[in-house]
Amino acid sequence: FYVWCKKGLLYTKNDDGERGSAPFDGDGLLAIYEGIGTKKLFQEVTGNGEFNGGINYFSSAPGSPTLSPASGPTTGRPTGGPACAPSSDSDQCGDGECGSDEGRDACPSDCPERIFVTFDADAHRGHSKGQMFSVAATTAGDVRITSLDVVGKKDGDEECAVYTRPGGYEGYEEDDGYWELVFDQTVAVEKEVPSSLGDLDREVAIPAGSTQSFYVWCKKGLLYEEGGARGEPFGGDGSIVIYQGIATKDWFYGDNGVGKYSGGIRYYKTAPVADEMLNC
Repeated sequence: FYVWCKKGLLYTKNDDGERGSAPFDGDGLLAIYEGIGTKKLFQEVTGNGEFNGGINYFSSAPGSPTLSPASGPTTGRPTGGPACAPSSDSDQCGDGECGSDEGRDACPSDCPERIFVTFDADAHRGHSKGQMFSVAATTAGDVRITSLDVVGKKDGDEECAVYTRPGGYEGYEEDDGYWELVFDQTVAVEKEVPSSLGDLDREVAIPAGSTQSFYVWCKKGLLYEEGGARGEPFGGDGSIVIYQGIATKDWFYGDNGVGKYSGGIRYYKTAPVADEMLNC
């Protein structure tokens, strides 16, 4: 975490400590590590420091904590232990609702995969090697992205990769260090036809009301619909909203203009965290 306030914050200086080496506080469920202070926004480190304030949280998984409590006052919020477990029975396969502990593979009847197609055959299209864009989950519920469809520039086998990061992508367009690689395979694609990449290495969860960014790259090129304004929504289905992004000439390099992602978003919905969990 990085917390910044224009008029300043107080913190406990500890220049004798080792940054990030050991927790300075905790409560058995989380541990807080020594960090740094900065004089300006992302500039001028002033030294090692212990964050002053509080961490509000709740625990949804009952069980024995894996971290030993540190000395000092508890800064976390009491969790109530197993009593904080959801009282809803939405995790029962066959009840028609995809619970937070269910999944597409474990209970496909409750968690059917959906696909939102973003390909318009009549649209004016450009081509690039990469497409970067954001997807938001509406307040209707959490979603889990399972795969993406791409529209190839050529027929044949194609080397493709998918990266993701929470929130937006602005400021990280040319820095892969801030992205997580969730797919890297050779796949069969068709020219000017949406083709599924297959399952991602892991499902990408997007909590209701949150945004996740994606970067799709294919070595031989992708087609996309030319856009008008980066960050403007251009598609959605009540569960997800897709925003205009950018096309890149190469791997994390070369802004080729605003683009609307062409292909498809494969996902399924899950039930949001029960209200009683928020009161723990």
